[in-house]
Amino acid sequence: MWKLCLCILALGTSMMGQDPFVAPVPALKSPAYDVGLGYDYLVLQDPSAPGVALNGLDANGVMKFSPKWAADIDFSYVRKGNVLGSGRVGYVLNFLAGPEFYLRRYRSVCTFTHVLVGNGLVDSAVPMNEGFLHGWVSRPSFGIGTGIEESFRGPFGVRVYGDYVHTAFANSFAAVEPQNNFRSVVSFVFRLPFKGKD
Repeated sequence: MWKLCLCILALGTSMMGQDPFVAPVPALKSPAYDVGLGYDYLVLQDPSAPGVALNGLDANGVMKFSPKWAADIDFSYVRKGNVLGSGRVGYVLNFLAGPEFYLRRYRSVCTFTHVLVGNGLVDSAVPMNEGFLHGWVSRPSFGIGTGIEESFRGPFGVRVYGDYVHTAFANSFAAVEPQNNFRSVVSFVFRLPFKGKD
């Protein structure tokens, strides 16, 4: 009996030692995630063959750490069936990632800018004195741009943005040189995790 009383007394003293006015520790808030899939339109600006338009798909993911900052991952594939009449398919494959900064929010609309770095694979053709030089070049690439995002009801939204994208490809002298490209993306967004609230 005395052992039971001693056990109850020990439990009671540990409970009385707790501060009743300490607020409970809030649960950690996890980042919000957006995934998107959309249409990508890219224009190659090459000194030997300017203004080559390519069309394709863009997949992106955004992890939001705060109301102002996020991390952006972007994967794009654009192609053209017949580059400069060479009879060869040309494409640009880009994998980029980097920080995203939200400039301003107004209700369901926000504007943002991002700086992305990664790698680009360009497969194309350039005119030479005798025919075309064709092949592929893989080099580091980067992109910088701005856009606007609108949220709809539920987990859905849309992102529209434009980027300057820097890649590299060969010129008519078979030397690799920088390419300055401009792209426009329209992406439909799905937000994770979705809790059933606007």
